[in-house]
Amino acid sequence: MSREVPSGEVNRQLFDAQTQLSNSLLAGRRDMRRQCVSAGSNTTSSTSGFCSSSCRRQRGNDEGDEDDVSTLPDCMGTSHLTSDIVHKLVQKTRQKHDEALKQMDTHLTHLSQVCETEVRTLCKQLKSSLQEADLRLDTLKDRMGPLQHASLQEVLGLWEEVHEEVKGRKNRISEMNFQLNDCERRRTDELRAILSKHSLLLEEISFLPSPEVHRLIHKEATKLNAALLANRCSIAHLLLHLKEKNLQQEFLLRLQWEDSLNSWRSIRIDGPVDRFRSFLSSIVDHQLLSDQQMKETQQDLTQQRYDIIQQIRTMAPPTISSAAVSDWFNQLTNVNHQIDQHHKNFLHHLRCLHEQTRQDYLAEAEKCKEALSALQLSEEQVNDIISSKLLPHIERLQSEDEKRLAALEVSRGSLAHHSARVSRCVFDVMRAVALLWETHCCRMETRETELQKHLEDIKESLQQCTQRKVVRVDVLLEELRQESSEDSLKTSMNKISLLVQDIKGRCQRCGSDQEKVLELLPSLLLKELVLYSSSVDSLFQLNRVSSRTTSPVLGQNPNPLNPNTPFCSDLVFLCAEASGGTGAAKPQAVQTENGPEPILMRVKLVPS
Repeated sequence: MSREVPSGEVNRQLFDAQTQLSNSLLAGRRDMRRQCVSAGSNTTSSTSGFCSSSCRRQRGNDEGDEDDVSTLPDCMGTSHLTSDIVHKLVQKTRQKHDEALKQMDTHLTHLSQVCETEVRTLCKQLKSSLQEADLRLDTLKDRMGPLQHASLQEVLGLWEEVHEEVKGRKNRISEMNFQLNDCERRRTDELRAILSKHSLLLEEISFLPSPEVHRLIHKEATKLNAALLANRCSIAHLLLHLKEKNLQQEFLLRLQWEDSLNSWRSIRIDGPVDRFRSFLSSIVDHQLLSDQQMKETQQDLTQQRYDIIQQIRTMAPPTISSAAVSDWFNQLTNVNHQIDQHHKNFLHHLRCLHEQTRQDYLAEAEKCKEALSALQLSEEQVNDIISSKLLPHIERLQSEDEKRLAALEVSRGSLAHHSARVSRCVFDVMRAVALLWETHCCRMETRETELQKHLEDIKESLQQCTQRKVVRVDVLLEELRQESSEDSLKTSMNKISLLVQDIKGRCQRCGSDQEKVLELLPSLLLKELVLYSSSVDSLFQLNRVSSRTTSPVLGQNPNPLNPNTPFCSDLVFLCAEASGGTGAAKPQAVQTENGPEPILMRVKLVPS
């Protein structure tokens, strides 16, 4: 059995839907029949009869549906008959397609109107701006007539104003070109976005195949590209026309200004030589100002170095140390380096300034030559004035600058070498003094440590012996408690008394030994002080002249470390400060702050 059905994908979908609907109805009726049979066993006979009749009717309907389904064609054939549903779908798709095209045309029209409005506004603004510039140029053109009483600066300034105005016109034209191109660029981007958007929309609608949609969009894009190219050509023609007109106007104004300038040259001659001399004076004043700034900075650094040198007064025993001397020397070296670097920087600044000044001389001479040539002087006259009045000044100033730089370079090197040599000499002396004092302190500590150890040994020996005696006494006391006879008690008491007397004697001898050891301390300290004093004398190569002819006696001076004693008053330090580039130390008579009498010292200077 076969039956023809309408062809097409839509008809196939309708057929599948009808088949699914029939199967659903058949399944539903079968379920209802089973429910009726189940309910018959639980109800009355009348209800059972009604349900049975209903079930029979339902079964009859189901059999009819089964017949309908069984009568469906086993195979399908194609037919060219149309369907009303397909026609409606096609019409709906066509309507969406037309609406999309209409929307695209609307967007394109709106974009065109917006861009045209923007271009029209830009053109009006440019026209208004160019008209205002033309009015100002006409005013400047009228001022080019009477120039007999004008100065050269006014004449040149007049052309500068004209040039700036013409340049402003060029800038406005270029800005207009940029704005128009930017507008066209934005229009192109928006057109591209519109075409892309509607191309996807038309493909989704699927009224036309994708190749047809692409062909339609491509055709529309071709038209738009032609319009864009035409717009760009119009912009280029407009820009070319405006630039040609602007160049022609500038050329005519230049000719008129040159005619006025030539007329002014015939009746007026300025003094460029005086201006050149004034320029030289201004350059010299600028150099003097730089020299003054250099002197102020040099004074600050010199004062800083002087303050560091004055710190030598505080570096004396017992506060002096190698670390403090090294730190002081590092500070002094750093300041010397800063001063030398400042001198180098100043010389470099002077070289750059002189080179710049030389270039300024040549540039100003060239300007003067141009100014003289601009006053209708012959080339021979201009060269004669330049060689007789300008070049001698330039050569003299350059020669003075070179001599000055050479002298400053020699002075800088000599000063840096001298400062480093003197600083090193003072550092060596101060470091030697610090090392002597540290060595003396170390030896003093060693002596004290040895003495303390000796005292501890004596004390420890006494404690050990005393401990043994005390143990013996304890044993005798224990025996004493156990004795019963009077003779035994007396014997034990005598032994205990002898032991106690022995302990007492040993303690007295220990104290005497410790006193003897302590009596050695002043002599040891005095020996170390004498050794330290001799080392200081040897370091500074001093010959002492003093009223004292003998060393102090220990019994006469129980405290030899008192700073008021004649010996400690001799511990003085001589520090020489180099200044003024002499590099020589001056001998001085030094008196200690707490000493009772002055000490004369004859210093023998050793060449460094």
